[in-house]
Amino acid sequence: MTNYFLNKEAIGVTMPDPTAMLQEFAKYLDYIEVKGRKPSEQDVDDFIEKFLSDLSYGFSPEHGVYIQTAFRRGPDGKVLYPISSYKEAVKEIKPLLMARVIETHGRVTDHTDPFEWDTTPMTVEEYARYYAKELGKEDEFLSLDGSDRRNHKAYQRAVKQVLKIKYRISQYMQRVLPFTARVTMHHPLGAVTYSTATGPNKNITKKTNEGEPFTLHDEDDLANFMKSESVDGFPGGKDSSLRSLFWTPTTSGRRLKMGVININNPANLPPKSLLSSIKKIHKIMAFDMGHPCIIMFTGNSYQIWFGMNETESFTNHREMQDYLKVTLFSEGDFKEETAANNARPFLDLKLNAPGEMVRAFFSLHYPTTNKPTKEHTGLAAIPVAPVDLNSFNPAKDAHPDRVLANFDQYASYVAAFYDKVQIGQDYESEDELESTPTCQRLEKRHTDAIALRAIYKPEDYIQIEYRNMAAMLEDEKKVVAHPIARGVLAALVYDPRGTSTPPGMTTQRSRRGKVVSEKPKSYYVLSNGTVIYDDYICRDLERVCLANKIKQAVLVGRISMIDAFGNEEGENETRNALIRTEGISPMDARIMRFTINRVSTVNSENIPAEIMTEQMQPFSSKRIVPSTYFEITEPVGMKLKKRFMDLVKTRASGAMMIEGEERYVVKSTRTVNATIIAMDTSGKVYQSNEIPNVLIALAKPSGKYGAEYISVAKAQIALKKEDRITLRTLVEGPEKERIIPAPRGLEESGAEFVEPSVVVEVAYDDVTPQRYSNLTMHFTSQGRFRATTNRKTANRLINAKIIAIKEDLDFRKPSHINVRQEELIEVSQSTSKQDTLLGVLPNPSSPLPDFIKRNPAFYGVPDSLTSYVGGIPGPDGYPIGGRRVEIPLLDKNKSPFYLGERLPAELGKSYDRYRKGEPGFKTFVDKDSLVSSGTPANFRVTGLGWEYNTAIDDSFGQGQDGNQVMKMNDKISQIKSYADTMDDTHFQSNQAQAMEDSKVLPYSMREVPGDAESEDPNRRSYDKDYISAYTLKDKRLNTALGPVKLGKADQEVLTQEILSNPPVKQDTWQRRVDLYTEEFNKWAALPEPKEGWENYAIGMFVTWEVPLLEKERLLQSARDEYELSDEEVSLIDSQYAEPPTEKIFDLILSDLYEVPDDDDEFEEAIV
Repeated sequence: MTNYFLNKEAIGVTMPDPTAMLQEFAKYLDYIEVKGRKPSEQDVDDFIEKFLSDLSYGFSPEHGVYIQTAFRRGPDGKVLYPISSYKEAVKEIKPLLMARVIETHGRVTDHTDPFEWDTTPMTVEEYARYYAKELGKEDEFLSLDGSDRRNHKAYQRAVKQVLKIKYRISQYMQRVLPFTARVTMHHPLGAVTYSTATGPNKNITKKTNEGEPFTLHDEDDLANFMKSESVDGFPGGKDSSLRSLFWTPTTSGRRLKMGVININNPANLPPKSLLSSIKKIHKIMAFDMGHPCIIMFTGNSYQIWFGMNETESFTNHREMQDYLKVTLFSEGDFKEETAANNARPFLDLKLNAPGEMVRAFFSLHYPTTNKPTKEHTGLAAIPVAPVDLNSFNPAKDAHPDRVLANFDQYASYVAAFYDKVQIGQDYESEDELESTPTCQRLEKRHTDAIALRAIYKPEDYIQIEYRNMAAMLEDEKKVVAHPIARGVLAALVYDPRGTSTPPGMTTQRSRRGKVVSEKPKSYYVLSNGTVIYDDYICRDLERVCLANKIKQAVLVGRISMIDAFGNEEGENETRNALIRTEGISPMDARIMRFTINRVSTVNSENIPAEIMTEQMQPFSSKRIVPSTYFEITEPVGMKLKKRFMDLVKTRASGAMMIEGEERYVVKSTRTVNATIIAMDTSGKVYQSNEIPNVLIALAKPSGKYGAEYISVAKAQIALKKEDRITLRTLVEGPEKERIIPAPRGLEESGAEFVEPSVVVEVAYDDVTPQRYSNLTMHFTSQGRFRATTNRKTANRLINAKIIAIKEDLDFRKPSHINVRQEELIEVSQSTSKQDTLLGVLPNPSSPLPDFIKRNPAFYGVPDSLTSYVGGIPGPDGYPIGGRRVEIPLLDKNKSPFYLGERLPAELGKSYDRYRKGEPGFKTFVDKDSLVSSGTPANFRVTGLGWEYNTAIDDSFGQGQDGNQVMKMNDKISQIKSYADTMDDTHFQSNQAQAMEDSKVLPYSMREVPGDAESEDPNRRSYDKDYISAYTLKDKRLNTALGPVKLGKADQEVLTQEILSNPPVKQDTWQRRVDLYTEEFNKWAALPEPKEGWENYAIGMFVTWEVPLLEKERLLQSARDEYELSDEEVSLIDSQYAEPPTEKIFDLILSDLYEVPDDDDEFEEAIV
């Protein structure tokens, strides 16, 4: 092991005083600690890299943290840490910093933060050759062998890079493997491994050493798999070469639960065309045929997985393939060669055969054989929502680090599909009674249940405001803290002996073919005494306790309903699902999760907070999730406040439990000013003269409506009785004149809607992480308060309470109740959360440099260059769309952000090579030659060519030094840039020319080039032919617009045409028909039981429209079903063709230049 502890006397002799540097390093270690982990060697390297940078005097790893660099000068004028060369400085200070980490934190971890790395599978040798080529020493590297090659700088760099990538992949696999194994449990698995020394293995590993298929059946098997490098010859979770898992949906080909449509592109169709086909196939399968579907990006191509619908059941895989061929024949071909010849997608169905293995979600795209026939990307196999296909960027969105950061959302989306098709851990064979939990609840509440003793009472902790955290915690030396999940407080119990089990619980299980009644081994108690047992969470707890040989456990945490994207629903939604009169729905129970906040006891022993993280891990399962615990040392207050605000800003949590000398709870309670737009009529309070719970809204300025009032919460009332009475009068009006009709579809919503009339102060605990489709209102031009045609999607406030009436504020002023009061509320008209998984995640395009014309009469290199992000390159090289940004020449810390990431400095890497003395292309820039007072700021001394020297216009050709002498260092007059000079020339120096130029536009708008012989010699650019043609057209137009006298016969014909075909606003009506059809398809996809379509439609459309829209829908449906296809029309034409006539060429060419009415793509192509 490297000895990082050095002789202090030697240090004092050989290196400058490190005191100031160590003070800055201590700030950096505090920043690492607040992130919730211990420092690593990479952290030390990152600090050295930034500390020794000569481009700035300080850097900020995040907002609020500022660390000075070695070049910062103190009051005495000396730099903070003098260095002779970069290489020598690194050798001096790295051992010292590593020793300081060991001294303060006990050890240096091997942690590697996410970083930009190429996911393409590569060996160390391939990386080394790549780096050798980058250094310009490829021939030298290839001439070496053995230890000489391994000692080469390129090889050493490759080893370091591969180790970092392997660490990131291992973190990824440890996170995704348990999920993948649980959703494919009871199915044979296959493993893909990749050696960074030798490359891909020969084939997928499918068998154990005994030749048996490898299958996981329970949590015990999973635990053994995750902690082993190999299980009977099958790669285990600790195998660092494991990259992918495959699984077999069916071994027999019978009783199929799902199928796979593998979509390939042998015809090399354009991406837009291929994605359009994928959308159509998904629409046919999901909406037209009613199958649950999910789209997978495999890492290179796409697959559509689908489950069975309510009408189709296949006895074997051949029936399924026949069904797919009939259903999808119009969208692709089922043979690769045919698809290539016909320029259509290849719909490969062979993965549905018995025993075929399918790539599992979240596997990495690595070769499955040592002789791959295609390129592999190393990207993750992730779900893609249909609306995200066009904006999906594989290189960014499917990068393993990106997927790991958002894994909870991805996993919830995939788990919802597995639940619909009933595959995996929760679904055994259908003849076993325990395959579907009964989700039981005791009728009697047990407020004295023993398990409730584990839940802290309000008097057990000190509640503090987040604003006062620093002051309240200043005496604490060390604390352990964790975020509190959103949901219903509960104690989850595993007690197989039944010593604490409340009476009255029983369930039936299948034991060795016999049905037996027994007491449940697990249950949970809500804080109000409600006891729930035999649901999915309890089943998970039983499995993990049996697998880990745990005999008893009590866990305290929160029960939360989870949406399709892994976000916790509000506490009220979860509570309502748990206490509903009809009992707990198994469908709701499937999407519930228990987040462990604290392990109270294990095997009847109390668990101290210091080892809580370690003790929570064995309980991790599909529906039981441990909280993140972190340890904070002094100064506790400032560090913890920073960590807490990070959780709030990322919407991860709005509350935190802290344990030190005392126990604390901190919440992010804050206030906004809002107005009231509705009252709850369902409770007893409404029948009194007091204000009931209300619907509150915030205002968003609108160019169309002036202001839009967006509902953001249902708020309780926390006012004195007299204030509640006063507020009721203000809201309704003395004569109830402010009550308005309910918006369409909300007539039975249990709310009375009112015009805004008052501003109230609202306190709330948090903001929902997800956005909802919220009611949006506005004032019409007649002054009526009505709903807008389109709702806004926005976040909502959690636990909102009205705490004051703000008589000094005016609801009519959007600034008084603006939605921007809460920065975490995002308002959008874009696709709602129910439709999109990724949202819009475009990939930042490469910066497009300005076109630079060679001109030697310039000098100085600008310290920033104009570039563009977004958009596309135009035909002339200039960007179309996007936005303009200024990219710094050297310092990336000054670079602007785009899509959450800093753009790279123009010459940052090459300058770093020069500064560090590394091989490769280098850029010389004297940073001290920067002239910041110039326009633009520029470096005067560089090694860059003429194409970079564009800052200052040398109008007299005197050169840089000559201009300095002539202008007395700009004291006489400022030297202008080329752009300023050109502006002066056009608009100041030559005003007469500018006036002439301004005349060009009006002349060009009314005159066209014509025959030179027809131009009037007395007028400039006056075309007599054009004027004559224009006059003739004008006369014809006037004639056409004049009245026409119709004869009696003509009048009768016209009248008959009008009566038989009344005029219709065709475009507007067609949009209504399309909307009606879309809503019908959504309704048809809803599970039974459901409201009848007619009632459903009347709630969304005007009553008189519904029967007409239904006719249009049926007509369109019949047309789609019975209209002749192109092939059928061609068959008819070939059999009943007209005999040729003398106009044979007219017949052939008649429709050559016609554009079909329904061919949108063709119209776009010719625009």
